[in-house]
Amino acid sequence: NYQSNSDEFTKSSEKRMAMISQYLSLDPDLELVLIDAYSDSYGGRWANLQLSQRRAEKIRQYFISNGIDASRIEAKGYGEKRQIASNKTTLGRGANRRVVIKMEKP
Repeated sequence: NYQSNSDEFTKSSEKRMAMISQYLSLDPDLELVLIDAYSDSYGGRWANLQLSQRRAEKIRQYFISNGIDASRIEAKGYGEKRQIASNKTTLGRGANRRVVIKMEKP
C-alpha cells in the first residue's frame, strides 16, 4: 500500500518487495510477472490514473534493478477502477491504494 498521493513505498511495502524480488530471482519457471496498480478516488481521475501508472512502473523498475529480466515483467496502472473498499473512510482509501502482483508459470 501507499500513502495518499505518493508512489513511495511504505516500510512494510519495502519488506514485501524485497521478499517478492528474492522469490522471483529464485524461481526460473516464472514466465511473467504482472503488476497492477490502483489508487483511491481522491483527486482527479486523470491524476489518479497517472499516479497508479507511476506506482506500477516503480515496482517494475525495482524488480529490474534487482536482477529480474525486464521481458518477464508487465506493469499497468488502473487509477480508480476496481475499488475493493469504500473511499468514504481512511481505511477504505488506504486499501484502494494498492498494487497486485501476479506470477504466471507455464
